[in-house]
Amino acid sequence: MGKFNVNVDELFRLKRDFENGIVAEEELSEPEHVALAYVYELEEEEFQKIIAMQEKEIEDYKIRLKEAIEYLKKRKNFEA
Repeated sequence: MGKFNVNVDELFRLKRDFENGIVAEEELSEPEHVALAYVYELEEEEFQKIIAMQEKEIEDYKIRLKEAIEYLKKRKNFEA
């Protein structure tokens, strides 16, 4: 199996050029196809992590909001 030297900046340049139409899919070599797919896979994993963190933050916020509403209801009933 061959050894590959990977330049991350070049990978993201390739992705940018591909997305901007500077490089067409037909112009990509097989290793460039593989590299581009890998970059998209890495981004997808990162987006999934970000989404999961944001979903957790939203759930935590909902819990705090519910607890605050319950506290205010109890306080209102106690003062009445």
